Amino acid sequence: MLHAQWQALTLSTPNALSRWAAAALGDMPVALACNDFELIQQSIALGLGIGLLPADCVNADDGLVPVALHAPTPEVHESPLHLVMHEDVRRSPSVRAVADFLVQALAQGEEN
Repeated sequence: MLHAQWQALTLSTPNALSRWAAAALGDMPVALACNDFELIQQSIALGLGIGLLPADCVNADDGLVPVALHAPTPEVHESPLHLVMHEDVRRSPSVRAVADFLVQALAQGEEN
C-alpha cells in the first residue's frame, strides 16, 4: 500500500504509459522523471524511490520487490504492441525473417 515517505521515479514521455503512471502515482512526490528505464531501474536499486518498470527490466537477482500503490497486488499496465514495416520491404526475405522472429519471440514472452 502507498506510504507517505515514498518518492516516485517515473517516465517523462507523453504517452499512454506515462499517463497511466501519473494516475497510479496520484500526488506522490516525483524524485526523478526521465525517459530511460535503465536509469529508473538503477535509481530504484540505489534506494532513491519506487518506480514503474516493464517486467523485462527486472531480473530475479536485482533485489527489487514489486509493491502495490493502492491495491493488495501490484498494478499492471498492458498495452498493445504493433509491428509495422514499410510496404516496399515487407516481402523482403530478410525483413520478413526479422518480423517473423519478433512475432514469435514476443508471443513466447507473453506466455511466461
